[in-house]
Amino acid sequence: MGRFSFILRRPLQLLPVLFGISVITFVLVHSIPGDPARTLLGPRSTPAAIERIREQFGLNEPLWVQYVYFVKNLLHGEMGKSILYKVDSLKLIASRIEPTLFLVLGAVVLALVIAVPLATASARNRGGGASITLFACSVPPVWDSPPSGWASC
Repeated sequence: MGRFSFILRRPLQLLPVLFGISVITFVLVHSIPGDPARTLLGPRSTPAAIERIREQFGLNEPLWVQYVYFVKNLLHGEMGKSILYKVDSLKLIASRIEPTLFLVLGAVVLALVIAVPLATASARNRGGGASITLFACSVPPVWDSPPSGWASC
C-alpha cells in the first residue's frame, strides 16, 4: 500500500509547485519597468491608442483578474505573440527545442564522461576523492564561468 499512496501523492505535490512557478512568473513579468502598452505601440503612441491596447489585453483590470486570465490562457496553451518576433510564442519556443535538447544532451554526456571515471577513481583510491575535490575547487574562475559575451545571447 505504501508505493500506491506514494504514486498518488506525487502528482498532488506537483500542484503547489506549479502554482508557485506561475505566481513567480506572473510577478516577474509585471515587475518589468515601463508600460507594456506603450512599449508595444512605441514612443509616438497616442493616449487613446494606449488605452485601447490596455483594454484589449486586459491591462486595466486588477492584478488578480490578470492572473486568472494568465493561468486560463496557459492551460489552453495560448502564450500570446512575441512582441519582438511577431510570431506565436509557443511556435517560437517549439522552434528552439531541438537545439536546446542537443545542448543539454551534449552537456549530460560530457558530464558523465568526466564524472564516472573520476567517481570510480575516487572510490578505488582511499583519499582520492579529497584530491579530486581539491583540484576541482582550485580551478581558476576563468574556466568555470562563460565569457562575458555569452551573457547577451
